[in-house]
Amino acid sequence: MLLVLGVDEKVILINKRGARILGYSEQEIIGRNWFDHFIPQHELKRTKDIFDNLVSGKQDVGGYFENAVRTASGEERLIAWHNAFFSDSDGHIIGIISSGEDITDTRRLEDQLRQSQKMEGIGQLAGGIAHDFNNILSAIIGYGHITLMKMEKDDPRRLNIEIMLEGADRAAHLTRDLLLFSRKHISDRKPVDVNDIVRNVEKFLVRIIGEDITCKTICHERQIPVLADAHQLEQVLMNLATN
Repeated sequence: MLLVLGVDEKVILINKRGARILGYSEQEIIGRNWFDHFIPQHELKRTKDIFDNLVSGKQDVGGYFENAVRTASGEERLIAWHNAFFSDSDGHIIGIISSGEDITDTRRLEDQLRQSQKMEGIGQLAGGIAHDFNNILSAIIGYGHITLMKMEKDDPRRLNIEIMLEGADRAAHLTRDLLLFSRKHISDRKPVDVNDIVRNVEKFLVRIIGEDITCKTICHERQIPVLADAHQLEQVLMNLATN
């Protein structure tokens, strides 16, 4: 876009592309104070300071700067400016000619790329942690099952070991969630019955929600088959109950 401002901050000229970016006609823009009508409040002081420095000669007019402009719809667009001044016959600066490029979409894509790179780094970290944690859990689960094998079936301590193994199994599922997040594991989707999922979760919930809360489930009399990852469904129910 091409913009010409006088030292009085009013628009002397704007081209069709600039008017289109702002969402007005050229006639609606020319003669208006640029800062009062087209610069958002949060950008006002900084942009005015730049303009004052340009027309006073304190700042290099060829310098590059960016600022947001406010369109007719209230949307903000980010513009990159290059500037030059024009003078009267006595050499006094009477205005600024600015060439601007709308870089809103470009900057948004750059931000998305940076965010994607951050998430990729977090995913790699999560995957590494999950593998190490899985090795620890393997030892806990393995020795837990060995202990159960050596215990009598009527040994009252079996219940403690079984509860420990249930917790370890859920922790193993958590590592799989981390691997899913890091894209090093795929979701295990297969046909499951929602009623079975609810019943399985109920056994665990009654132990963690506390004695002052009653857990009651009402399942459908017929099967409710869905194609899903059973653990992810269990996790949803656990989150609902614990929250």
